[in-house]
Amino acid sequence: MSGQIRQERKDYYAILEATQKRDMDITPWLLWFLGLDRAFDGAELVLGKAIQKARFWDNLARQSINERQRVLLKRLLDRFWGKLTSIQMGEA
Repeated sequence: MSGQIRQERKDYYAILEATQKRDMDITPWLLWFLGLDRAFDGAELVLGKAIQKARFWDNLARQSINERQRVLLKRLLDRFWGKLTSIQMGEA
């Protein structure tokens, strides 16, 4: 949840300040805070991607690949798009 608060820092401080400047009714702040269940959606997405990568590498463990291929596959799994130079692949 702390990651979600960091992403929504501006909104968080705005609702916190508004709560402090008014009659100290914390209901709006509580409603905002309880709405952080959206953080669980983001966490579920990140966890799903991590599990998918782990399964990929587990299945690949039975295959013989070299380090260069491993680096390329890692970049592709991390959604790399664009030109890939030999320097980026570690060949200097």
